[in-house]
Order: sequence, then C-alpha cells, then structure tokens
Amino acid sequence: MRKRKRNKPSGSIITEEIKPKYPCTHIQPAEKIENNGHPSQKQSQQLEEPIMSFVWWLSPNKHENEIRFSIFQQVLHSLRKVDPMAKVNIFGSFMYGVGIPQSDLDLNVCTSHVEMSSVRGLSKCLRQSRAFMDFRVLKSAKVPIVKCKHRLSGISVDFTVNNVTGERTGMKAKALLDKYPASRAIVVFTKHLLRKKGLMDVSKGGISSFALCLMTVSFLQRLQENCRFLDALIGFLCYYGHVFDHLTSVINVGNGSLLRKSAGFAADVVYVIDPTDHKNNVSKSCRSFAKIQHELRAVHHSLLTMQHRHNVNMGARLLQLSIPDRRLFAERAVLNRYAASDTGAGVSGRLMDERNFVSHICPPEEMWKWKESAEKLFAKEKNAREGGTVQIRKKKPCLRSALISAS
Repeated sequence: MRKRKRNKPSGSIITEEIKPKYPCTHIQPAEKIENNGHPSQKQSQQLEEPIMSFVWWLSPNKHENEIRFSIFQQVLHSLRKVDPMAKVNIFGSFMYGVGIPQSDLDLNVCTSHVEMSSVRGLSKCLRQSRAFMDFRVLKSAKVPIVKCKHRLSGISVDFTVNNVTGERTGMKAKALLDKYPASRAIVVFTKHLLRKKGLMDVSKGGISSFALCLMTVSFLQRLQENCRFLDALIGFLCYYGHVFDHLTSVINVGNGSLLRKSAGFAADVVYVIDPTDHKNNVSKSCRSFAKIQHELRAVHHSLLTMQHRHNVNMGARLLQLSIPDRRLFAERAVLNRYAASDTGAGVSGRLMDERNFVSHICPPEEMWKWKESAEKLFAKEKNAREGGTVQIRKKKPCLRSALISAS
C-alpha cells in the first residue's frame, strides 16, 4: 500500500501529494549494476558514447547559429523601418539551449506601433520585406502566432507580439536546465525522436519544448547526483513510458514531487505546472500524450536490448533515420564542420572522428556518398601539404552576408 499525504480540498486543481508507483531503483552506481549481473561500466560506455555523439550532432553548430542570428538581424532591420523603437527578442528552445536543426526560431516583437500591435498587422509588415513566405496567422491560439518560413534558409520562424510570458518562461527553463548537466542531452535526444513522429507540434496536439524540459527536470530532481547519463536517459524513458500516469498525476518542479489532480479537471490532458505561474498548465494543448508514452516505451525497450546484448552497432536501429536524414548528417559530418574552419590543415583528425560516428547512422548503401565527399577533402589537404605551405581557403560569400545584404 502506498502512503498518501492527504490535504484538505482548497478549491485548486491539486488536492493531494502522491509518490511514484515504482521508484526508479534501477538507477544505481556502476559498481552495483556490475554486481547485480547487469552490463558493466565499460560495456555501458560503449553504448553511451555513440548516443552522446548523436546528441552533440543534433545540437546546432556555429554555422547554423550564425544563420539564425542573421535572420534575427534581418527581422529587426525590417521592423525598425516601420517602428524605430521596436525590439526583437529570441525565446523558446534556442534560448535555453535545447534546439535541434529542425526546430523553429521563436521571436517576440515588442512594439507599441499601431500597425504591428496585432499579429495580422505584423504579418502584413513581414510580407512587405519579402524575406519570408508561407504565412499562417493563428489568432485562436492562447498566444497569437505568425508562422512563416525564411525564404533563403528555409528555417521556420514563429512570431509573437508583446509576449512577455514567453521570455520569462525561457529564462526560468534555462536556470532549471543549468542545475542538471544531463538534462539538455535528454531533452535534445527525446525531441528528435518525438519530432520524427510529429509529436512536437503544439498546434497538432503535441508537446512543447518547455513542457518536455520541465518533465526532464522533475525526473532528475529525484535521482542521485553521481548517476551516469545513460542510466538517467533509460530511467527517464522508463518512468514516463511505463510508470507515470498522466490521467491522475501532476508534474511540479517546484518541490520535485508528484501531485494528484482534483475532480472536475480534464483527465485526458497531461498537467505540467508552470513554475512562473502555478495556475497555468504549460501542456494544456497536448492531446497526444498516450502516443508520446508509446514512443518512449519503444525507445526504452530498444535501449535495454542494446545494453544487454552489448552491441553498439544496434544504434542504427534505435535512431532509424530516414534516407534524407542520413544524407543530412553525412553532409554535416564533412562539409559543415570543414566550412567552419579557415584552413584545410588538420581536417584528417576531424574526419576520422566523424567517420566513426557516421558509420553508426549510415547504412552501407549510403556510406559511399559520405566517402566521396571525404576523399575530396583529403585530396585538398594533401595538395596543400605537398605545396610546402598551408593554403588558406578563400572564403565564399556566406549565407549570413547574403541575408544582411538582402535586408
């Protein structure tokens, strides 16, 4: 029998505090796992390293951050033609460091100008700049949004007007994630898996990045400090895939405990308390949490299978990247990382490290595309060394310069 601490009803949504059905006892130090017959620390590291490499690969690199910063500058330059006092602030996943290459860029426009004080007026001003396309205005959302796509880079951008709440919650999420080093890696890994299934789109009943961050922090608050990343990731997938009951429980990062919903509240919606406003549910639009749990269970089963069979090459089954995704990561392995440097020297070491990782996510039939690009770079470096001097690569007009000049 579980012991419950009952409180008197106070008219709020939450009436009592509960404990998890099954404590995460499998999160143990490596020595105990080894003694219990589970994989040893060395064997677990063989699985942990490619997952961490994949998380690092998903995180935006310097070149991609420069592109988003250029979009930010172009938006600010365009809007200040109408309102010289307008301000543009970045919020959302990129503000607190859990963005992935497919993530939208969230921008908040602070203005008192009549023409841009509404999302429809802002949409009209953005159309005049001709830098964006595929506009959609969501006036029925809790926070009205202008969704569009940047014409040159193809990055999706979401605009809000005078949204102080978004910036405040972003700062709070950043502070919470900074307390737990493994939190960002877990969020980025989970975001990629859910986005593949279309479960990260809030407008279609998915979950937001902010809610996913709070779920991760809530779980990590109850773990021991010396827990390894792989154990924390498997525990997170196990807990929210098998243990957590969103029909009766409420997630609260304030005290790191679970709370029970009171009668009269929509039981089919997962409830995650906003740490900046305790009356607000940051996941009220998430109607697909049952599908999310199904995906987490599937990934948890795959990770356990990989861990117990001690087979690192099974990572490709877990990632299950589509053909365009494999090509994208293979190209990033060679071209983007090489383009970030100013010289061709020292590229061999980076390519060898990246070759080891790409081999985990690219099947044999796709590897020739990566090798073809890699051989060109090796030949370029060889020619530079035979010449006796290191040839400085001539910088081509980058996308950032094109974006600024287009504005």
